[in-house]
Parts: sequence; C-alpha cells; structure tokens
Amino acid sequence: MPRKYKIKERRYNISMLEEAIHSVLLREMNPSQASRAYRIPRMTIVNHVNGRSKGFHRGRHPVFSHDQEKMILEIIFSMSDMGVGLDCMNIRKIVQNYVRNLKLKTPFKDDLPGLDWLYRYK
Repeated sequence: MPRKYKIKERRYNISMLEEAIHSVLLREMNPSQASRAYRIPRMTIVNHVNGRSKGFHRGRHPVFSHDQEKMILEIIFSMSDMGVGLDCMNIRKIVQNYVRNLKLKTPFKDDLPGLDWLYRYK
C-alpha cells in the first residue's frame, strides 16, 4: 500500500455541486446536463441526488470522534508526564485497549491501528 497518495484536484467547488444537485432535484436538468453545465462528474451528482453520499468531504470517515481523540491524547500525555516512555507500538496498544474497553467498532485488524493511522497524526 503506498504511503503517499496523490489527491486529485477538484475542478469544482461545493456551491457549484449544490447548485447542480438543486437543479436536478427541481427537474430543471437531468444529471447529464448538469454534469456538462457545471463540469462535475455525472456520478457525483447522481450519488448526491440519490443519497449515497452523505457529505461533501473527501476520503473515509474518521475512526474516532473529536471527544474520543481528545481522551486518547489525554491518556498519552498523562503517561508521558509520569515519565513513561512511549514508542509507536505503545501508543498503538493504548488505542487498542481504549477501543476494546469501549467496545467500539473500528476498521482496525484486532482493534490495533496500523502505522499509517499513527503517522497521519505526526
């Protein structure tokens, strides 16, 4: 799995997408016409109209909520303040224990986050 991903640059903005969706919902245009008029991929418009896309963000949904991430950071910082040396594996094990204690559903294998997840926050 590559560690450096090339993100395709969007050639449209959120307001253009909203206008295209709105015009399709009002039956002013069909998805193909809206795609040509707003220069947005047709399937992007179709997915938003049919409710298959829940938001306008890119990529996967985050694994943890903001509050959960804050709690994990507090655990890591408190251990660091106590003088416990933490390497990458220790941090991943802390997250694994946190996930198992709260019985959270995550995409991690055996509830242990991978190095890519960890390096994302470096």
